[in-house]
Amino acid sequence: MAELQNDLANGSTKRQLPAGGVQLSVTYFSTLSMAQWTAQGTKPLSIVVTGAFADGSKQDIFLNRVRADLDVRGVDGPIAAPAPLSDKADVTPGYLINRPASYSQVFNLPSIPAGAESVTVHLTYELLAQSAPKSKRYIKQSASDTLVIALAR
Repeated sequence: MAELQNDLANGSTKRQLPAGGVQLSVTYFSTLSMAQWTAQGTKPLSIVVTGAFADGSKQDIFLNRVRADLDVRGVDGPIAAPAPLSDKADVTPGYLINRPASYSQVFNLPSIPAGAESVTVHLTYELLAQSAPKSKRYIKQSASDTLVIALAR
């Protein structure tokens, strides 16, 4: 039997995600050991996001929303997945993520049906970036990423 992919097998993973002219640096980790990531119980997925303009521009970058859609797989294929998880900024235009500022959130993945072998988390990051320094006009950008996490049995 082939070993299941697990993007958090080493405890954490870092990604660089392009979003138009913005480069996101994202770190994923869990305070719960991978041996405790079972179908039953809550599974905390921590996310830390910072952003910068690839060309060095100094406009502010805001994270407006993060959405996590879950796909669950068992031995025989897809299993019913829980509803998507989402965090929408409660401040306008969003959470400042220019380095050294960052966005930090824990998404608690809920219990899923017994027999699940892995959960795939499809993440979408929606950003607003100033069109020029100190401008009140914004450019919307988005980035997406996918994590596959094997579940312990």
